[in-house]
Amino acid sequence: MPELNPAPSTTQLRALVELARGGRILMTDRAAKWMEARAVKRAGKIRLSTTKSLVRAGWIEPVGPGNFWYQISPTGREVVSGIEPDRVEQVGHSKV
Repeated sequence: MPELNPAPSTTQLRALVELARGGRILMTDRAAKWMEARAVKRAGKIRLSTTKSLVRAGWIEPVGPGNFWYQISPTGREVVSGIEPDRVEQVGHSKV
């Protein structure tokens, strides 16, 4: 059951915005990395702990067999709806 957390951290929100743009995450037991992401600064890098927290919150969901690929879930889309990507970058490390 997903954890109820209505306020993602800025790092989590940045990941959700990137996933809403069509990116996906490949996650294994030891690592996670961006696939098809547009974020140049973070291309190929996302912390495993961030990915796991997004899964626990129900903001991303597995796609396809094996549960290795993740994309944004409908709940995750609700979290980022109405948020401008530029606003996320301006906030810094505080809660949005």
